Amino acid sequence: MDGQDFRRRLSQLLDLPADVTLDLPKILIIGPLQMAIENHRGLVEYTPERLVVALSKGQMVVSGRSLIIGTITSEEITVLGEIESLRFES
Repeated sequence: MDGQDFRRRLSQLLDLPADVTLDLPKILIIGPLQMAIENHRGLVEYTPERLVVALSKGQMVVSGRSLIIGTITSEEITVLGEIESLRFES
Protein backbone atom coordinates (compact mmCIF):
# COMPACT_ATOMS: atom_id res chain seq x y z
CA MET A 1 0.00 0.00 0.00
CA ASP A 2 1.48 3.35 -1.01
CA GLY A 3 1.16 6.59 0.95
CA GLN A 4 -1.77 7.85 -1.12
CA ASP A 5 -3.80 4.67 -0.50
CA PHE A 6 -2.99 4.82 3.21
CA ARG A 7 -4.17 8.45 3.48
CA ARG A 8 -7.33 7.64 1.51
CA ARG A 9 -8.20 4.73 3.81
CA LEU A 10 -7.37 6.75 6.91
CA SER A 11 -9.60 9.56 5.66
CA GLN A 12 -12.49 7.13 5.21
CA LEU A 13 -11.90 5.35 8.50
CA LEU A 14 -11.74 8.53 10.57
CA ASP A 15 -14.37 10.31 8.47
CA LEU A 16 -11.95 13.14 7.69
CA PRO A 17 -12.36 15.39 4.66
CA ALA A 18 -10.34 14.11 1.69
CA ASP A 19 -9.18 17.62 0.75
CA VAL A 20 -7.25 17.78 4.03
CA THR A 21 -5.84 14.26 4.28
CA LEU A 22 -5.06 13.80 0.56
CA ASP A 23 -3.87 17.41 -0.07
CA LEU A 24 -6.55 17.95 -2.72
CA PRO A 25 -8.13 21.25 -3.74
CA LYS A 26 -11.58 22.08 -2.46
CA ILE A 27 -13.61 23.79 -5.18
CA LEU A 28 -16.96 25.50 -4.74
CA ILE A 29 -18.75 26.50 -7.93
CA ILE A 30 -21.84 28.69 -7.80
CA GLY A 31 -23.52 28.19 -11.15
CA PRO A 32 -21.43 29.46 -14.06
CA LEU A 33 -20.72 32.78 -12.31
CA GLN A 34 -18.44 32.22 -9.32
CA MET A 35 -15.80 29.79 -8.09
CA ALA A 36 -13.75 29.46 -4.89
CA ILE A 37 -10.60 27.33 -4.88
CA GLU A 38 -9.06 26.31 -1.55
CA ASN A 39 -5.80 24.42 -0.95
CA HIS A 40 -4.05 25.83 -4.01
CA ARG A 41 -0.33 26.41 -4.62
CA GLY A 42 -0.58 29.73 -6.43
CA LEU A 43 -1.61 31.34 -9.67
CA VAL A 44 0.35 30.27 -12.76
CA GLU A 45 -1.45 32.19 -15.51
CA TYR A 46 -4.30 34.67 -15.73
CA THR A 47 -6.18 36.23 -18.63
CA PRO A 48 -9.87 37.17 -18.85
CA GLU A 49 -10.41 33.88 -20.76
CA ARG A 50 -8.13 31.49 -18.86
CA LEU A 51 -6.93 30.92 -15.33
CA VAL A 52 -4.28 28.32 -14.40
CA VAL A 53 -3.88 27.42 -10.73
CA ALA A 54 -1.04 25.30 -9.34
CA LEU A 55 -2.12 22.36 -7.17
CA SER A 56 -0.15 19.92 -5.05
CA LYS A 57 -0.28 17.51 -7.98
CA GLY A 58 -0.55 19.29 -11.31
CA GLN A 59 -2.65 22.24 -12.35
CA MET A 60 -6.26 23.25 -12.75
CA VAL A 61 -7.30 25.18 -15.86
CA VAL A 62 -10.44 27.31 -15.77
CA SER A 63 -11.75 28.64 -19.08
CA GLY A 64 -14.45 31.23 -19.60
CA ARG A 65 -15.22 34.82 -20.48
CA SER A 66 -14.69 38.01 -18.53
CA LEU A 67 -12.95 36.10 -15.73
CA ILE A 68 -11.95 38.31 -12.81
CA ILE A 69 -10.01 37.36 -9.71
CA GLY A 70 -12.20 38.44 -6.82
CA THR A 71 -9.72 37.64 -4.07
CA ILE A 72 -6.46 35.79 -3.82
CA THR A 73 -4.91 34.71 -0.55
CA SER A 74 -2.60 31.89 0.46
CA GLU A 75 -5.71 29.86 1.34
CA GLU A 76 -8.26 30.76 -1.35
CA ILE A 77 -8.74 32.17 -4.82
CA THR A 78 -12.17 33.41 -5.87
CA VAL A 79 -13.03 33.82 -9.54
CA LEU A 80 -15.96 35.74 -10.99
CA GLY A 81 -17.21 35.76 -14.58
CA GLU A 82 -18.65 33.31 -17.07
CA ILE A 83 -17.04 29.98 -16.16
CA GLU A 84 -17.31 27.60 -19.10
CA SER A 85 -15.00 24.70 -18.22
CA LEU A 86 -12.67 23.28 -15.62
CA ARG A 87 -10.03 20.60 -16.18
CA PHE A 88 -7.16 19.08 -14.27
CA GLU A 89 -3.71 18.49 -15.80
CA SER A 90 -0.92 16.37 -14.37
